[in-house]
Amino acid sequence: MALRDQLRVMVVDDMSTSRGLITQALDGFGVSQVASAADGPTALQKLAAWPVHLVISDMNMPGMNGLQLLHALRTNAATQRVGFLLITGKADRQIIETGKKLGTTVKVLDLAEILMRLVGEVDTSAETCAKLQWSISTILEKVHHPDLGAEIHMLQDVDRLQQTLFDIASILRVAAEASPSHPLNEQEVNESIRLESLRHRLGLSETLPGVSPPEDENDITWF
Repeated sequence: MALRDQLRVMVVDDMSTSRGLITQALDGFGVSQVASAADGPTALQKLAAWPVHLVISDMNMPGMNGLQLLHALRTNAATQRVGFLLITGKADRQIIETGKKLGTTVKVLDLAEILMRLVGEVDTSAETCAKLQWSISTILEKVHHPDLGAEIHMLQDVDRLQQTLFDIASILRVAAEASPSHPLNEQEVNESIRLESLRHRLGLSETLPGVSPPEDENDITWF
């Protein structure tokens, strides 16, 4: 049996989305024995019943933060040798030094940088859709056939996909520009989205005060 098949990991984060992303990443590496907890106390309870080799924890969590969880593990004979990876979005020297003293690796994630990298990838995909749309349009202009319904629908789907990708890139840009002094808010996200269907799917208000949707908005049914 390979080492990754035996490896047990506990993911601790109060954000369900973050827990899911880390779990998916581990699964992509072939690590399938993964448990998760939304806070430190719950993690400690689960670890007592299901020991692991590695704990991956967020730093900022209510009640018990990542360093406090690490301290609790290190002061318990049963868990003091467990590997620990602390994730934080703030390069705080005190956090890093305290983590090292407790015997852990502190990984600082620059969220804005990660989001802007994603923006680049999504923009590239949108541009690819635009090129594909142009190619299909060029072919259809040269083909004379009485029934091109399926091809036209395909062209419309590519157009909708391109618009959706552009909107996703806009959302990521807004999120990347957020900061403690300028937190992300629903209005800004709402204003960055052109597609009414995407706005509705994200649970945002369907219309903005004083803003009229594009004329072809009612034709967007891809979602």
